[in-house]
Amino acid sequence: MSDSEEYTSSEEEEEEPPKPVAKPVEAKKDDGKKSAADAARVKQQEQDRKKAEVRKRLEEAAAAKKAKKGFMTPERKKKLRLLLRKKAAEELKKEQERKAAERRRIIEERCGQPKNLDDANEAELQTVCKIFHKRISGLEADKYDLEWKNKMKMLEPP
Repeated sequence: MSDSEEYTSSEEEEEEPPKPVAKPVEAKKDDGKKSAADAARVKQQEQDRKKAEVRKRLEEAAAAKKAKKGFMTPERKKKLRLLLRKKAAEELKKEQERKAAERRRIIEERCGQPKNLDDANEAELQTVCKIFHKRISGLEADKYDLEWKNKMKMLEPP
């Protein structure tokens, strides 16, 4: 419904003034009261008729709006897609940061803190090498044990 089609009862009254009721000039006092009452009744009926027309028109317009399919205009769809892409990018960035932090934590846990080898003398370097050798030999033994268990599991019948 356009703005020009929307009216209120007061606007319609202004457009179509009520028709004057002709009073006989030679009427008695009682006839004057009756004709005034008739005129008021006619005027009220005319107003009710106009209000009914406006109400009917507004109801039809509301029904037309309800019949309209969907509320997603192309602009709304575009805006929604943009917001979804932004949200997905933020989630992806958070996930990458979380994975990077987890990776750093695991590396520190497995390898330990980095050693300062630049300022170390020969005795300190030998102790660092012995610590690393001991750690590597322990890891190799664990690896051998896991491989052995895996082979035994593969050979066992189900």
